[in-house]
Amino acid sequence: MILLSQTYAFADPEAAFNSEVEVDVHYKKQVPIYLQHDLGDVSIQGWNQDLIRVRLKKTVTADSETNANLIFKKFELVSLETPNAVELRVGTPQGTDLLTKLRNRQQKKNIKVDLEIKAPASLVLSILMGAEKKLILNQWRNKISITGKKNTLDLSKLRSSSPLNINCPDCSLTVSDSEFSGSILMSDQKIEMKKTKATPKPILIFTQKGEVSLEGTEGDIQIRTNSGDVFSKAHQGSIQVQSETGKVNLVDLDGDADVQSKLGEIKLTANRIQNQLELKNTTGDIDITLPHEFKGEVNLQSIKGDVFSDFNIQKDKKKMEMLYGPELKGRIFGKIGDQNTLSVTAFSENGKISLKQKELSR
Repeated sequence: MILLSQTYAFADPEAAFNSEVEVDVHYKKQVPIYLQHDLGDVSIQGWNQDLIRVRLKKTVTADSETNANLIFKKFELVSLETPNAVELRVGTPQGTDLLTKLRNRQQKKNIKVDLEIKAPASLVLSILMGAEKKLILNQWRNKISITGKKNTLDLSKLRSSSPLNINCPDCSLTVSDSEFSGSILMSDQKIEMKKTKATPKPILIFTQKGEVSLEGTEGDIQIRTNSGDVFSKAHQGSIQVQSETGKVNLVDLDGDADVQSKLGEIKLTANRIQNQLELKNTTGDIDITLPHEFKGEVNLQSIKGDVFSDFNIQKDKKKMEMLYGPELKGRIFGKIGDQNTLSVTAFSENGKISLKQKELSR
């Protein structure tokens, strides 16, 4: 154990004292890392060294330097190599007697320990975060599991064919410049992804009412939300959205979309369709904008709302009558151009449906 620096700020009773300690953890084999931490924020940087280096930044409130040092000593890094994992936490050994454990629990209220960790990026990583703490994770290449509550999660440069799994109610999440697959389960806060690719399997996002924002994403992304709005810009690939009341706005899509909503409006602008768009809504409006050169099959139906398109659609009235019966108001079925390999389907019970051409750039 190496003591890097120890500085103290003297003041009135209950002054703040600071200490920094760096510890190197060696291990014999490629076992997973299990980290449990509830005393402060965590920053993890993947690297190619064959050791785990942990810097502990401690801050404690105490009435004297002597008492501060006593508390510091009770909150050291505890590492345990088991057959199945390297376990890391900050605190006293597991064998401490009950009275000492109770005293340490009381002293936790006066101490904050932030961790800066460098570890082999090829290891499996499992993190259990304390509530209302921040996690920064950068450059990791293996399976990641994060569990917490009311945390701020900032993940970047992940490159993993193994799944990322996040279970973090009331957390906010930012992911950037990454490639992975897996599930993200959250509730009320914002989920933001930039320049991120779903590979080799889909990214699954589940949220109650938190906003989901995608920008420059790729691959198969599937979103399930209750009332959270969904915004996407320049997604390439397949995107699926199921929403109860949230708004869905997909801008500059290059791929396919399957969107289902009950009360929220749906807006979609596509630069290119690979196969099909399928949009369904109960009450909200559906607004679709496609390139002028779009060619394919169109099926638009609103039970009680109006249907509009400024495309030149060759209506198939015979098939329309077969599909809808004699009542053709609010229904359009036909082709744009001479191809039917691409399809656009939009259905709403009460909302309006609009299929428009993009404005030509000058």
